[in-house]
Formats: sequence, structure tokens, C-alpha cells
Amino acid sequence: MSVEKNIKVSVLGATGMVGQNFLRLLENHPWFQVIDVAASERSTGKTYGEATDGKWVMETPIPDAISGLTVRNVHDFESIPEDVTCVFSALDLQEKQDTRDFEFGYAQKGYAVISTSSSNRQTHDVPMIIPEINAHHADVIPIQQRNRNLPSSGFVAVKPNCSIQSYIVVLEA
Repeated sequence: MSVEKNIKVSVLGATGMVGQNFLRLLENHPWFQVIDVAASERSTGKTYGEATDGKWVMETPIPDAISGLTVRNVHDFESIPEDVTCVFSALDLQEKQDTRDFEFGYAQKGYAVISTSSSNRQTHDVPMIIPEINAHHADVIPIQQRNRNLPSSGFVAVKPNCSIQSYIVVLEA
């Protein structure tokens, strides 16, 4: 069975620079298909193209498949499309606790949340995963689910700081 474009995803914080980069990286991904974008109330209800007009900072144009998506309010957990199973979080809220609350709110609804935020990097039951180095850290996910009474499909995992990520694979080799 092929996994090609079978994983439907949402990007939280989609209009910011990190969210834009997520969308750029996911544009032609063989496994993931972005079907939902969420951002602040300022962008809610606009098409992604309208919400990022004059704010798109990537060197490549806005992906055509994304430009026409309607931006969902990140606070609205209920309107996320039913077939989304994975959420990429580029949230950068002023209070780290607010970011943690949002990410675990999505996990509580059964979504796998992959975050770029530093808000959960020191959280004891949240794995920080670099697949080439420590994929086994995903073994923490069932502990997180038990600790936080999350459904079997819901969890939060984080990536490390980008400067560390750039050289850690070389150090591991």
C-alpha cells in the first residue's frame, strides 16, 4: 500500500514565517497533503492568498493548492476538517503556556501534533525527535498519552532548535 498523499494535515500559525516555510516544504511532499490552514483572528475567513498578501516571505510563490484555502481560526478546534490526522504547529504565541495549551488541546482531540515551538522542549513527556539520531524517543508518546489522558492518536512531539538541528547529525556520525 502506498502512503502517497494519504496523510491529511493542518498547519497552525500558517501565515507566519515558520508556517509559510512549513507550507513550502509540504507543497510536493509524497506523504502529506495540506488541507487546512489556521491562524489568528486577523486572518480568519480570508483565503490564504488574501491573508498573506504582501506578507509572503518565501522566495518561491505561494503554492497554488494552498492559496485558495480558507484560513481557519486557530482557536476553533471544532471546524478542523474530519480527515486531518496530523497538525504541524508553527504557533509562536507571546505566552509559552498558551502555545502548550493549544498544542495539547489539539492532541486531546486526537491529532498528532508536530511542533517547532520551544514551549514544550523542556516538557518531560514530550519527545524531541531528530529521526536520524533518536527516533526511539517516540517511545515516550504512550507515556505522554497516559499521563495526560490523551486518545491513542493524539500526542505532541517537538523538533529541536534550528541551529542545533543543522549540525547534530554530523556530530552523531
